[in-house]
Amino acid sequence: MSDLGDPERYRIREVIRRVHEALIQADTRQDLEAAACRAFADSGSYALAWIGVHDPETDAVVPSATAGARQDYLDGISITVSDPADAKGPTASAIRTGRTQTVQTIQSDPDYEPWRERALAHGFESSAAIPLVEDDRTHGVLNLYADRPQAFGDDERTLLTELGATIGTAIGGVVAREALEAQKCQYKQLTERISDAYYAVDSEWVITYWNDQMADRTGTPAADVVGEELWTTFPEVSGTEAAARYRTAMETNESQSFETYIPEPFDYWVEVDVHPDDDGLSVFSREITERKERERKLMEAKQRLDAIVHNTSEAVYIKNRDGEYQFINDVGAGLLDSTPEEIVGKTDADLFDPRSVVGIEADDRRVYESGRGETWERLYYVDGRRFVCIDNKFPYRDESGEVIGLIGVSREITDRKAYEQQLEEQRDGLDLLNRVVRHDIRNKLQIVLGYGELLTPHVDADGREHLRKVLKNAESAVELTHTAADLAEVMIHPDRGELRVSLNTILRAQISEVRETFDEATISVDGPLPAVEVLADDMLSSVFRNLLKNAVQHNDKDVPTVTVSADVDAETVTVRVRDNGPGIPESLRPTVFGKGEKGLDSDGTGVGLYLVHSLVTDYGGDVWIEGDGAADAPAAADGTDADGTDADETDADADGTTFVVELPTA
Repeated sequence: MSDLGDPERYRIREVIRRVHEALIQADTRQDLEAAACRAFADSGSYALAWIGVHDPETDAVVPSATAGARQDYLDGISITVSDPADAKGPTASAIRTGRTQTVQTIQSDPDYEPWRERALAHGFESSAAIPLVEDDRTHGVLNLYADRPQAFGDDERTLLTELGATIGTAIGGVVAREALEAQKCQYKQLTERISDAYYAVDSEWVITYWNDQMADRTGTPAADVVGEELWTTFPEVSGTEAAARYRTAMETNESQSFETYIPEPFDYWVEVDVHPDDDGLSVFSREITERKERERKLMEAKQRLDAIVHNTSEAVYIKNRDGEYQFINDVGAGLLDSTPEEIVGKTDADLFDPRSVVGIEADDRRVYESGRGETWERLYYVDGRRFVCIDNKFPYRDESGEVIGLIGVSREITDRKAYEQQLEEQRDGLDLLNRVVRHDIRNKLQIVLGYGELLTPHVDADGREHLRKVLKNAESAVELTHTAADLAEVMIHPDRGELRVSLNTILRAQISEVRETFDEATISVDGPLPAVEVLADDMLSSVFRNLLKNAVQHNDKDVPTVTVSADVDAETVTVRVRDNGPGIPESLRPTVFGKGEKGLDSDGTGVGLYLVHSLVTDYGGDVWIEGDGAADAPAAADGTDADGTDADETDADADGTTFVVELPTA
């Protein structure tokens, strides 16, 4: 300080002291710059002090702090760093060069031309522009004005340059601190606003942060865990995949992302992102327990679906809108003598004969046009083979509902179609046989009966007995043609629809017919026949005709006696046909309706009862034999029945058989 006298040295030191105090006490850059300017202005050595900051967008130097009695000087000036008119001025030069600039005589310095007149008007004779630098960075320029020329000697200039670096460093520190505080504030706001649970640990595994979402999930507030070691506070985490991934991130400084299950007492699944930094780890996690449960159920459903698709006897496939197979199961591939891997990616044109492709493509178009499932029966040709399938095709939609293909389910029915054809041919043959039995054979038997009756007067007593047997068997054969015709009708038309028929009408008609046919027998009715309708059809006549004729024809009494009775309740009507014949042995009852040895080879009473059982079962009813013997039989009614016929008393010595028919009422 050789060019400074003692008063000047004291003045400069006082300014430096005040500036240092301001730097220590200031909390913000604004406070620091304002305090520095006041320290210079209050020293009495400088008429004005201001700090300017370069704005890169406008290229202007903008005042950020001022102090002194003549601050209005700044109202009338502007400084642009790169403007040629301003470039040689001390402020612009200090910013560009990073070195202190002084103007010892404003009155005569040519570089001060743009501001000379205004500066002299405010009494300024000299000025200095001191860059506020921190390393290679300039935070601004401190401008000082004195009301005397030659105010800034070399020693003072050196001190001011050093002081500018001190202020610049202080500003840099405040800026860094403010930026850090701003980052911390933003970081805190971010961690509190994010939906993820978040916590941080330092390099010693001490928990340094714990947001509200983490507190809510674990039930542990931040105050209870921050400052505590992670492994000590949460021993449940030790030994888990999460712990292993945390250590890997800490050791390798590489981020980790994973899903893991956190055991009791937490019992939840989380998706975790671990990010290492210089201070430790930042851990972000999202609970995914519900999603994992959905995934588990989806996987189970997929496994069940796979089991169904791959174990079903039907072909299952998926095609896209271009007709390419995206999936086909083993059954479907087997129909084409191929494997799923060989079919996926191919089209129907690659797999089927051309005569099949036309129909397949037409079916697909119909599904796309209708937007709903369709069903067909189609004949396919593949490499000379032919097979028949029932095809079900449905639109295949994505999550938005757009149709992106179709799903097909096909069942091969080649053998079934062949069997149906065989049955149809058999049915046609049976129908032909029925006509032959009903017309040709019955007509021939009627001729036998007619000529037999004519022979009766012309044979002797011995021959008359033989002729009687011939006529009786011919009559039985005619009756058998009726039963055979009825049975054939049932077999030819098994899908007869149910009707509402009058039980009373059918029973009376059949009783009258049997009375006329067998005039040696007694047919009586025990009690009134209920006037109800039953669910049956016109073949019900055959049921009661066969039961009544069976009761007469298989009766060994001189006077066959048959009693008919009926009871009705809310849902069924029960008809009993009881005879006084020899009865049916217990051993034959299981086969009497042809349930054991079917049809004509049965040990029962013949094809008529087989027909009875078939018809009654088709009607949803039942037929059985009730206990035999007089004790089990209903007592004969006194008086006459509804037809005016005398009701004969039951032969107490007869064994007899009671057939019971139960039918649903309409």
